[in-house]
Amino acid sequence: MKHIVVKVHTDCFGLRASPLNELCCNGNLLDAEGCDCLTLDWSRVGFASITKMVALTQLGAAVQAHGGRVRVIPPSRSVDSYVSRMNFYRLLGLDMRESFRRHDPADRFIPARKIETADDPGWIATSVREMIMHCVEAPGNQVAGFVDISFSEIMDNVINHSLSPAKGVAAGQYYPNMGFVELCVADSGQGIATSMGTNPLYANQSPLERVLSALEERQGQYVGRPAFRDSETSGGMGLTLAMRTTTALGGQMWIVSRKEAIEVTEVGASAVRGLYYPGTVVSLRLPVSHSSTILESQIFPEGNDVPVSWSAAEGVYPLWDEGADDGILW
Repeated sequence: MKHIVVKVHTDCFGLRASPLNELCCNGNLLDAEGCDCLTLDWSRVGFASITKMVALTQLGAAVQAHGGRVRVIPPSRSVDSYVSRMNFYRLLGLDMRESFRRHDPADRFIPARKIETADDPGWIATSVREMIMHCVEAPGNQVAGFVDISFSEIMDNVINHSLSPAKGVAAGQYYPNMGFVELCVADSGQGIATSMGTNPLYANQSPLERVLSALEERQGQYVGRPAFRDSETSGGMGLTLAMRTTTALGGQMWIVSRKEAIEVTEVGASAVRGLYYPGTVVSLRLPVSHSSTILESQIFPEGNDVPVSWSAAEGVYPLWDEGADDGILW
């Protein structure tokens, strides 16, 4: 039996502190893929970000999907209550007694949930919108709309591209004392580089180049290919919207997809070496305040320096030709 122990450490907390570097570095998760028994040792954790919890939940689900077992060495009581409240044990089917009373998230957090079908991103994204509306007053509708659609597009990517027997996981947390929202999606699929490589447009690119291409406007696995099924239709804006929304708000975005990792800041996207995740995990930390706003010019190159709008009813980009196929989000 192949038994792997993953030691989990306390996260560095702050807008610019990556919640993935320590977890995904030095081959920490490399041997966990395909193991018969996975032990997640949380005993050294004094604080766990929502991203770390989502990434480890998905890792455990992937092991279980291939017939393996998952064991947990729990963290301190306070951390244990948090990860339990966020559905870590529930999603892995682990029998852990809860020593607290569950309460309404009150738009402060979104417990982890499996992304089962194409309808699920809508439910989770609605929760994201409500959480953003709770954080942001005057421009809340405008900011929430773009965070909503950005996160929805990432979750659609999990459904349409990951090809994993273990469904993806998504969750969110608002940290009022730090002034930012953290959102995370993870899957245990083939990875961005592999999925992009099935498109002849990207076949000659390196894995890192393919991931960077996925961040560009109107690029993607199904872009430029005949669509035989609805799931193979793409506007090629999923990660682009997430990246531009993140930079417009002055936030951080991290992607670890198999052996490729990207960090996005307000100055652009750059590669991070030496990280690995058995699938893809995308984490966003978005600073939100009463003055948060997003301009058209920050999302669309042809936009003006005015607050951007997005029509949920139409599902189109307002600055594109609404009669053109590439103006449709889905």
